[in-house]
Amino acid sequence: MVLIFIATITPSLIFSQVQTFFIKQGVTLDRHLTTSFVIPPASLKSVVQIFMLISIVLYDKFFVPTMRRRIKNPRRITMLQRMGIKMFLYILIMVSAYLSEIRRRALISRNSTNPPSIFMILPQFALLGIADTFLEVTMLEFFYDQAPA
Repeated sequence: MVLIFIATITPSLIFSQVQTFFIKQGVTLDRHLTTSFVIPPASLKSVVQIFMLISIVLYDKFFVPTMRRRIKNPRRITMLQRMGIKMFLYILIMVSAYLSEIRRRALISRNSTNPPSIFMILPQFALLGIADTFLEVTMLEFFYDQAPA
């Protein structure tokens, strides 16, 4: 169980990137939604919650019934499998952040007067919301179920 706890430290470190690096990325981008409205970069964290709510509904309505039929397990996929899905999604999040940073730097170096739109970093926030569906609840279930009384 200690190894599982240690393995969940990595997602926490990645989630801290949302508070720091992802927001710093947003500061350097064009944040204008209209000519008079500027999106605060810290408000992009709300995209995580929006996508988490959407993915929880999709998870309950489609993913769980499909997995129950396919693997014939009433509890759906195991807790460790759900944690593994989250870890894999975190890899995709960091790849998405890397690719958007490479693209951002290339666009800025080509045309420094017109920065790219802030919407180019939305995929990493959306993936984080989807990934949270798989781990946050699962970690609580796992530690309540597996911890000695």
